[in-house]
Amino acid sequence: AVHDLALSADGQWLASAGEDKFVRTWNAGNGGGGPMPQLGPFQAAAHSVSFTRDNLRVVGGSAANEITVFDLQTGQPAQANAEHAAAVASLAAVGETVPTVVSASADGTVLMWPVLAVRQMTGHAGPVTSLASIPTVPTQIISGSDDGTLRQWNLDNGSEMRQFGHGGPITSVAVRPD
Repeated sequence: AVHDLALSADGQWLASAGEDKFVRTWNAGNGGGGPMPQLGPFQAAAHSVSFTRDNLRVVGGSAANEITVFDLQTGQPAQANAEHAAAVASLAAVGETVPTVVSASADGTVLMWPVLAVRQMTGHAGPVTSLASIPTVPTQIISGSDDGTLRQWNLDNGSEMRQFGHGGPITSVAVRPD
């Protein structure tokens, strides 16, 4: 049984929350599978589903009071919340600049919380071991990894700007202000 449906703000994707403990995504134009056709499983039936307004994440809520935010492209859970004392009855994702989830529960409460995992930046082939902000450019950061690379990231759009090969695992990164 399908308990809830949601259409992404851009009209491209459809999501369903089902008795089978999964959220499923579909191409709204042709009915084919979405980027990650199956998200979950939850501990109990998925009762509610919503897309964030930026169309990058799908939020699912279950009868076991779980709420999970999934990255639509990777299918990975980006954030979870189990603050309700009973089943999640309904979800709404709101907020233009700060994605926010509003949830309603059979426990009589409505909760509002920001989606913290706004952007995932991928590129390293090994564990990321260190980060350093760039004092003169607050919208950029440097990451170091066991894969032997340093990467400079643009935090505004999540893109990798540069990659530096170190030749061995990196355990610490620091940036001078000049």
